[in-house]
Amino acid sequence: MNITSQIANDLSFILPESCTILGIVAFILADLFIKNKKTVDYLFFCILVVILALNIEQLIFIQNSGNVPVFFNHLLITAKACYLKCIVTFIAILYFIYKNTYNKDYEGELATTILSQLFGAFIVLQASSYITLFLGIETVSITSYIITYFGKTENSKVSSLKYFLFGAFSSGLMIYGISWMYGITGHVFINLVPTNNLATFDV
Repeated sequence: MNITSQIANDLSFILPESCTILGIVAFILADLFIKNKKTVDYLFFCILVVILALNIEQLIFIQNSGNVPVFFNHLLITAKACYLKCIVTFIAILYFIYKNTYNKDYEGELATTILSQLFGAFIVLQASSYITLFLGIETVSITSYIITYFGKTENSKVSSLKYFLFGAFSSGLMIYGISWMYGITGHVFINLVPTNNLATFDV
């Protein structure tokens, strides 16, 4: 099986993530052309419900067929990950309800940011290598800075800047730790890291 067919086959196992990416693109376009906020709200709710339904469907499939490694073992789809993805998506739906109940100033940018954060959370929950784990954490972190900035008070702007500076330092520290793990073990896959003392390895 060549790389193209392998990727095409793997895409069939990540339908929730694919739907999330399509939702992000849809909201970028909707924010440009759709001026009716109720229409945008309805689109956002429908996308979240579809993502939740796809996660539930994926959970049922994984429970029946077992774990599925995709994208050359950089992602591992497990029943536990699918269950957590359902919970995260449900939390996003609750946040949508809260946003439309207590804050009528709905912004299309916020919907795009929430979906991007949801996608990053999916990657983190299914990451089986340091590379995908780092990319997922960074996606969640960057979108968190943006969501913090969306507050109406001046404190939210200051908090966003402080969060960004702290996150930038944490990201550099994480990359440094990952480089050490790669230097010690010789690979980037989490499941291949020995559970015994790493001091037995020659650096």
